[in-house]
Amino acid sequence: MSSALVASVLAPVYAAPDHRAESTSEALLGHVLDLLEERGPFVLARSDDEHTGWVHRGHLLLDADAVVAAWRDEAHAASLGAVLAVGGSRLLLPLGARVALEHGGAVRLPDGRVAPLASGRVAAEGDLQAEARAMSAAEWAAVFFAGAPYRWGGVTPWGVDCSGLAQATYRFRGVRLPRDAAEQARSGEAVEGAAALEEFAAGDLLFFGEGAAVSDEGPSRPRPFRGAGRITHVALADGAGYVVHASAATGGVCRSPLAGGSAEAASLRATFRGARRVERLAEAAASPDRTR
Repeated sequence: MSSALVASVLAPVYAAPDHRAESTSEALLGHVLDLLEERGPFVLARSDDEHTGWVHRGHLLLDADAVVAAWRDEAHAASLGAVLAVGGSRLLLPLGARVALEHGGAVRLPDGRVAPLASGRVAAEGDLQAEARAMSAAEWAAVFFAGAPYRWGGVTPWGVDCSGLAQATYRFRGVRLPRDAAEQARSGEAVEGAAALEEFAAGDLLFFGEGAAVSDEGPSRPRPFRGAGRITHVALADGAGYVVHASAATGGVCRSPLAGGSAEAASLRATFRGARRVERLAEAAASPDRTR
């Protein structure tokens, strides 16, 4: 199986080999994709989260297996919204773009160009993971996705959906989550025993959707996942009675209450399906004696 590097800043991933098709995700600069099929100017590609979709060839560095192999060994830095000075212009790197660090703080791009940092920050992924784990997942998401608009299929502060926010947040913590909320609902371990939604721990992933799983004592008391229904939304608990999430209803990333009489809180309680804890996966990733 051949692989390709994402050479553009952001590559849309489509459900079909057509620019008019639904955009199901985005592939970021410097990430490696496995190529499964070609159809005209599009290739069917699989990312490291196992998400599969169609990407236009113009976004990719193709037929360069040796370059891809070297890149896997050398590119261990990520962007925190950095801006590079490339020639006489500036290149914006999205949060999570992967690059290689050069001497003197310069950055090497997948196509071989080397550019100095004009603003923002690029750092080794290990350092960024340690910094992210020093904050709760919800706090990190609120800081780095502040003001981000809601966009279906988005994974960056330029536009993000609910599962993209959860995935990007935990990627910076060293945990790879699946792309879709329904798949994320099978990650980690189920969280049970909370007396109310607002009592979940910071970083717990709360899932919402059709066929809400509630107890006879009212919609605020959580219950384990049920087989019926469909997961349609995911949010990060902040440990203080709120969630941080990318909400289509509010137009972007926001902090919403789980308790109280607001319509927003009532809607979340009424559609709650269950919670998963993936924070231990981040702790395992940080352990120096882990096996690979």
